[in-house]
Amino acid sequence: MTARRRWQVSIGVGVLAVVAGTAAAYFVSTRRDVTTSSQEAYELYRKGRENEQKLYRREASAAYAEALAKDPDFFMAMLRLGVISQDKDPDRSRSLLQSASKFRDSVSTRERRTFDIWAKLIVDKDVPAAEKLTDEYLKAYPDEPEGYQFRALQLMKAGKSDKAMEVFTRLLAVNPNYAIAYNNIGYYWMARGDYAKAEDNLKRYRFLAPDQANPFDSLGELYANTGRYEEAEENLRRALELKPDFVPAIGHLGAVAVGRGDFVGGTVLYQKAARLSDNISSGAQFTLAEVLCTFEAGDRTAALALLDASPIFLGEPTERTKDVREIGLLIRSGIMGEGVARLPAAAPPIEAGEAGEAGREGDRASRDLAFGLVRLLEEVRKGDLTGTRSFVEKELPAWASRNGAFGYYPYIPILWVHLADLLGRTGATGEAGEILKVVLARNPRFRPALDAQGRVRGEAGAATLTPTSGT
Repeated sequence: MTARRRWQVSIGVGVLAVVAGTAAAYFVSTRRDVTTSSQEAYELYRKGRENEQKLYRREASAAYAEALAKDPDFFMAMLRLGVISQDKDPDRSRSLLQSASKFRDSVSTRERRTFDIWAKLIVDKDVPAAEKLTDEYLKAYPDEPEGYQFRALQLMKAGKSDKAMEVFTRLLAVNPNYAIAYNNIGYYWMARGDYAKAEDNLKRYRFLAPDQANPFDSLGELYANTGRYEEAEENLRRALELKPDFVPAIGHLGAVAVGRGDFVGGTVLYQKAARLSDNISSGAQFTLAEVLCTFEAGDRTAALALLDASPIFLGEPTERTKDVREIGLLIRSGIMGEGVARLPAAAPPIEAGEAGEAGREGDRASRDLAFGLVRLLEEVRKGDLTGTRSFVEKELPAWASRNGAFGYYPYIPILWVHLADLLGRTGATGEAGEILKVVLARNPRFRPALDAQGRVRGEAGAATLTPTSGT
């Protein structure tokens, strides 16, 4: 029987990554027993953990696979490879965790506790049981950041981001230099429209991890979505200098192009991001962004062909692509004017059991908002402005305080623009102006909205609309 020993790992950061609408989770304990019979396998595992905390998923996966080649019984390498495979290959992920379960009784208590939580989340999809196990983990290891990461992950996937932020605050009390926590807090404030607080936290993240691509990408995303395009490009290009194939940064450069009204350039960037992505849900999002830009650039036929040929719409959707598939139908329905009859009257609810997979808070909010906008577009096309007036008076202020799904592909603000254009053509220029003001309040340089504002003003007369600060 091969002798097995525990190597001490000391790696400082755990990662809970929220990227363009999509969330992934990785954990690193500051100190952990890792059971393996091979020093070489341990070194490869450590390399994988270091890459994982940087969000370099491809490199992390390769390191874990090499570790397993050196020690086929390496429990934690098997578990980590299974966790990181969730977005790319869900079947492989579950298979790896099931294989790891055979070695569960031969490893340390902490390894078993970590495995049990992931097994409940990935294999059993039993969120309540995972939460209970996490509570036990926190009681057993109150000074370990990993327990707080587990709790924050579960809360964010359940749409309880306020509670998740409380957990991150406690985590930073345990370890003030836990860099990725500032990333998540930054996205929390970005989603609530407090861009100053978002920027402050993302700059702290960049300060603590200046050698990684993701901090620069996160700041670049914030700047891209608020019209600070020069700063966005500076940070995104720095991210790509550090890691030339860092896909999120390529996608966010696409958002810069769209914000400037360059849909041809956006098409090229989103196409590149989609081809390089090894993540099912983000790859699908980039494809939809490519569809959107292709349509907005004037090639409706090519856009439809891209949409219909996408794997998202072939066969049954996976847990990872349910919301993206619905968003694709919304793009077809709201912008291309097709398939509205196939949509339900409202966004389908996400079942409780799906919360860990497709039920991310940002995706839910974005999809619900898109459904509402598509319905309004259809009503205006039919000449019924009743719902739009009610929307502007009652719902627009509340919706304006939400993120609005800027990010990889800004389909929500494009839907706003199309709705405003339709309203302007039907004479409802006041409502059109109010809608455009919502978009321009977030991003005063969003060129599609500025162009639409000019069209609406041309129909209504410049005096009927309140000027924005856009330049």
